[in-house]
Amino acid sequence: MAVIVIAYQGFLMPDNETIMKEVAIVDVTSNMEKQMISKPPCCIKVFSARFQAHLRYVADKIHGIPWCHGYMDIEDVEEQVKKAVDEADIVYVKGLVRVNYLLNLTKAPIHKIVNLDEFPNISKTVDRNHMFRCQFKGLRHSNLRCALEQAIRYRDYLRIEFKTPYVVGLKSFVTYNSIFNVTSKNNKIDLIYRPDFNTANNKTLEGEETEDEEWSVETLLPEKLVKYNSTEKPKKQRHEHYINPGIYELQDLFEEIYSFVPSHKTLKFQLSTKQQKVTMTGDLGVDLTSSHSIAPLLGFERRKYFAAEVAKSTVRVDIFPINTIRVRCNLVKSNISDCKLNDDTIYEFPLNVAPGEKIIERVDTATFYKVNTDTIYQLHLKIVDQDDRLVDFRGERVNILLEFKPAP
Repeated sequence: MAVIVIAYQGFLMPDNETIMKEVAIVDVTSNMEKQMISKPPCCIKVFSARFQAHLRYVADKIHGIPWCHGYMDIEDVEEQVKKAVDEADIVYVKGLVRVNYLLNLTKAPIHKIVNLDEFPNISKTVDRNHMFRCQFKGLRHSNLRCALEQAIRYRDYLRIEFKTPYVVGLKSFVTYNSIFNVTSKNNKIDLIYRPDFNTANNKTLEGEETEDEEWSVETLLPEKLVKYNSTEKPKKQRHEHYINPGIYELQDLFEEIYSFVPSHKTLKFQLSTKQQKVTMTGDLGVDLTSSHSIAPLLGFERRKYFAAEVAKSTVRVDIFPINTIRVRCNLVKSNISDCKLNDDTIYEFPLNVAPGEKIIERVDTATFYKVNTDTIYQLHLKIVDQDDRLVDFRGERVNILLEFKPAP
């Protein structure tokens, strides 16, 4: 994974446009360092005397690079920055103004550029005692801001180096159970009003329909047709319905489906408490073949169910499909999960709280795993369920505490 730090110094023009003067790009995972000084886009004399004085003040008192210095066209510098951001997976920048500038310049997705101001005490923990890499060392003194020096200090802050082997374990996991059991991935049901879509005709009709099929009058049985003007299209016989994502008990889900059924039609679900399976009956067809259908929640197969058919679910109802929370960590690779070696699971626990309640998992005796690197460039935690699907907490803050200690 490519992780870089970008720092720059420049001038703010009267129209609030930023002119990057010195740009530094360093790689967090290697020792790659790049420094660029841009040429001025115009002669300083085109500005008013007052603004010329401002430019000289910024150069003399802040970053130490005069307006007239530089060796690269500003367009080339911007292209280098765009290329670096495009090739990186994560870009660290200090300050909201610089974050917004890079977002506007590169059109990168907002999650790709991380503001270092979100890191605690970063300005107090970095080392300020080296400026030897700067091309303009002779022009600066210790209180001037060097973009390359800043980028290197931020890179060193982001690196965590271990002098001896370390182990890591999870100590606590705290959040709210805001997990929806009905999402955009399992909320679709198609109701079929076609008069001949019943068990008596299933041999001839099965497989004829598709989700995008245009119904025509020729597909209906003649004895069940109503008269219509030849210039008018017959009414649509298939209706797609989507349940609003949320947290539903089984009866709530049934009621939501019933709201889609017109008054002259019937559709009924009944739960067998002994077998925990659902029976579906009615006088209209139901299509659950979509990859986003509600079939898995109710235990039905992904197929079409004919009108007047007594359909029974093949497996038990799984209205809350997530029963285990599993935390994966990129720093471990020595666990065993589901008979698979070298798994990166650092901890897992059963999800045994009701929706809306707080999940508090505190580990008294943590299991520690060997850290698979001597330098941490990035800590990546992934929260999945028992089937290795990402868990969506709907924006709730998740607090995870890890403990690092020297290996015994």
